Amino acid sequence: ARLYQKVENRRRDFLHKETKRLAKEFDFIGVETLSIKQIEMRQNLARHVLDDSWARFLFLLRYKMKEANKILRFVPVYYPSSKTCHRCGYINHGLTLSDRIFECPHCHAKIDRDYNAAKNIRDKALRDAGFRIHYIPVAATT
Repeated sequence: ARLYQKVENRRRDFLHKETKRLAKEFDFIGVETLSIKQIEMRQNLARHVLDDSWARFLFLLRYKMKEANKILRFVPVYYPSSKTCHRCGYINHGLTLSDRIFECPHCHAKIDRDYNAAKNIRDKALRDAGFRIHYIPVAATT
């Protein structure tokens, strides 16, 4: 019981320190809302997500950002962040989970799928908060 309590205390301490650091360092944070219930159903991800205390992390981040008068925006879970090109806005509906590199057939951008999704989440959160984000116009090449 003491070991479990020690692990819980360390986890809680880490979450508090990390959310405090993020709230102090950034004026704006965009986060994708994840359906934890759907992730729990996937056996290979459930343990990792639940161990990471994602809901507690978001709760702490939300109140610390509010306390610091900073902006936290949530992007809907169904926004196609990993299927959308961060440069031109083209949506690649044929992208599968096994594709780790996003290659845009329109502007020929080639980027890691997760990094592309992070850029799209950032931009969507900024647009939802009222900031103007424009895609870089890129001419399609053949």
